[in-house]
Amino acid sequence: MYSSRESSLSTVDNDKIANGIHESVSSSPRHSKSLESGADLVYLICQPGVQSRLLSEHLTGAGVCTCEVIRPEQLYGAVQAGEGLGGGGRPRLILLDMYTAGEEVQRLGTRSAKTDVAAINDIYLGLINVPQSTDVEQFLHCDLIVGVLRDDAPPELLERGISAMLAGEIWFPREALNRFVKSVRSGYAEIERSRLDLLTVKEMLVLRALGEGTSNDDIASQLSISTHTVKSHLYSIFRKLEVKNRVEAAMWARNNLLDRY
Repeated sequence: MYSSRESSLSTVDNDKIANGIHESVSSSPRHSKSLESGADLVYLICQPGVQSRLLSEHLTGAGVCTCEVIRPEQLYGAVQAGEGLGGGGRPRLILLDMYTAGEEVQRLGTRSAKTDVAAINDIYLGLINVPQSTDVEQFLHCDLIVGVLRDDAPPELLERGISAMLAGEIWFPREALNRFVKSVRSGYAEIERSRLDLLTVKEMLVLRALGEGTSNDDIASQLSISTHTVKSHLYSIFRKLEVKNRVEAAMWARNNLLDRY
């Protein structure tokens, strides 16, 4: 990936550097696709230089997008105006370079950026050139960010990742996604299990029996209560667990009760 350091894209047609590379500009104002190429418009937010222009040229040439290089300080003004600096229109994706636009990434979570962030809340955001030492799991908690690409990503991975982000897909390193999903599931399970505190002892017994596939008549017999009382307990259980019917309640019991009690 391009950067002030050695770039993984530096091997992509170096003759382009000698010939001079111009920032790619779309010709369709106020639209996210270029009329000329039909490709989605992407803002590449970084300090312009040889490597950033090389990356822009590579992405455009590969048909991934129409890429326009924009300085960090010009980002929000360009988006709010709805006109790319070259007249390219509103982008579908904004790529922030962590090496040269890291401050903009930090601003996404600050109150001072609230107005600016509102201007881009309908645009996908991706981070590129993310150092190996950076914990990318933190970015999974930011709704605006749909993808992350490390600083050692080869050109093929860049193309795949950016194409996925343009399609609205989540593109993060697999290990970060695994940790995040496990964390979310664990937190959700704890929240669900905390609902058990809302149940009475009798309701807990009814719920356990329900999870084991026991009928209302058999539950009534086991607990020495009437079937009418069983139904009353079930309605109370549905309300407290926020489930719609006995099938959902039985599944809830199997997931949160039978394996622990």
